[in-house]
Amino acid sequence: MLKRSVRSQWLILEALDQTWVPVLQDWRLNERHYGDLTGKLKTEAIQTYGTQEILHWRRSYRGTPPPLPTGDPRDVSGDRRYRYLRAGQLPSTESLHDTVTRVREFWRAVACPAIRSGQRLIICGHGNSLRSLIQIIDGISDYETSQLDIPNGVPLVYWFDRQMRPTCRCYLEEPVSGESNIL
Repeated sequence: MLKRSVRSQWLILEALDQTWVPVLQDWRLNERHYGDLTGKLKTEAIQTYGTQEILHWRRSYRGTPPPLPTGDPRDVSGDRRYRYLRAGQLPSTESLHDTVTRVREFWRAVACPAIRSGQRLIICGHGNSLRSLIQIIDGISDYETSQLDIPNGVPLVYWFDRQMRPTCRCYLEEPVSGESNIL
């Protein structure tokens, strides 16, 4: 639902001459919600909270930044893109663990059924949502997930067996234009 990912998706479909392909946008693939850190420069956040705290929130699996204050203008819960969600469904802050939980809902409800039915998917997301998806698919540990770096603009392709276990995966060598990660 965020601009970077939507624009990347447009660029990918254009490059593949597949702009006619149906597109589903799902908020559960949004970037991790950094709470009160949202929109702040790293230097500003470090000045407010300290280097160690920022590092903990950014790279630990369960570290959760302070939530957005009530009524904060950065709160998107009233944004029309999210009008179909229940009150309180959008987080005001998240750990990587929380992001994995929401991405797992997308994987089970949307991606798995589509793949099982024979569809091929292009999933555009953000660093933490894609790290979460890789944890779910590959079954890697919480620690491995918190340390995982995903190259921007380099497609990661998966093949699955009938039980939705990955049989093979590879990064495509040539980067794709755009700002988002691609899975």
